[in-house]
Amino acid sequence: MNESFDFAGFASSGEEAIDKIKTNCPDIILMDIKMPGMDGFETTKHIKKMNPATKIIIMSLNDEKQYIEQTGAAGADGFINKSRFVDDFYSVINQIMMAGIE
Repeated sequence: MNESFDFAGFASSGEEAIDKIKTNCPDIILMDIKMPGMDGFETTKHIKKMNPATKIIIMSLNDEKQYIEQTGAAGADGFINKSRFVDDFYSVINQIMMAGIE
């Protein structure tokens, strides 16, 4: 996989992310769980309904089992613990993108 990415934008809330998805359909979204307004789980559910092909990676400092289970239930494609983000980022991206090829 090419380790080059184009940054498409930033949203400070779930509602803002949903609005931006209407005009710009990214391949991958890095989603925080805790945001003002709609949390990352609910935002993920809305975005996946709008565009199921968009890959979403949930990020959190908390990697308790319940958060990881909620990540899958929301329809996210992956999970990264923020404390290991630098080490795990490319690995998780590769896993998600390769899953679509198989």
